[in-house]
Amino acid sequence: MRRVILTLMLVAVLFSAARLTLGTPDVLQALNFFGGGIPTQEAGEAVMTCLAWVVILVAASGLLVGVTQIVGQAQLLRRPAARAAMLLAASLVLLVVGAVHRSMPPKSVCCGSNAADMSEAIHLAQ
Repeated sequence: MRRVILTLMLVAVLFSAARLTLGTPDVLQALNFFGGGIPTQEAGEAVMTCLAWVVILVAASGLLVGVTQIVGQAQLLRRPAARAAMLLAASLVLLVVGAVHRSMPPKSVCCGSNAADMSEAIHLAQ
């Protein structure tokens, strides 16, 4: 029972850290990155955020499945080392994506953020 409570606490901490660091994923902006013409910096950040959330959800699911009886004969998720590795991987992804997200400028003319910025950049380059 103690292991279940500890795992639930770890998953809650992981989700709250992801929410504070990454915010909520903007799926529409991420889809615009792939099909909306010129990719913008905001769309690229949205793709990174969505991928980080997928990694966190997979790790949290693995941790939760590891404490249930669903695993059955597959002992991989029952081993503490495997659960620790999943938690470590998700935490590292959260750290890296959060650091990149925080280091990016709020607005930039990079990657075609909008037409006015692109026109200004072209004008300044001439």
